[in-house]
Amino acid sequence: MDACTANGAKGLLLEVDGVTLQYKTRQHLVTATYRVSFQVWPSDRFVLLGPSGCGKSTLLKGVAGFMKPVEGTMRLDGRVIERPGPDHMMVFQEFDQLLPWKTVKQNVMFPMLISGRCVGR
Repeated sequence: MDACTANGAKGLLLEVDGVTLQYKTRQHLVTATYRVSFQVWPSDRFVLLGPSGCGKSTLLKGVAGFMKPVEGTMRLDGRVIERPGPDHMMVFQEFDQLLPWKTVKQNVMFPMLISGRCVGR
């Protein structure tokens, strides 16, 4: 089994437990998420859905390790997410951060391929 399928049918993949994420603007302290909790299992297809400004992207930045929660914990494969790493990646939605000559799948696979997580795929 390679790194891309190592989780297989094992236990809990992602656990977000009571997570509050905040960031500062020039004028305000923004609470983007407040005590959010959910679990993602290896076979799940998980969707974050909501209006603009409700905290979806901030939550993804937290799961990717770019933001630390002010409250609660996020665990990937049972380990607390403390910083970005090759076991959890984020593909940004802004066009200027995608490679326009690659397909959607190639853009998604690119970070995994360069980190060595999915060799030969």
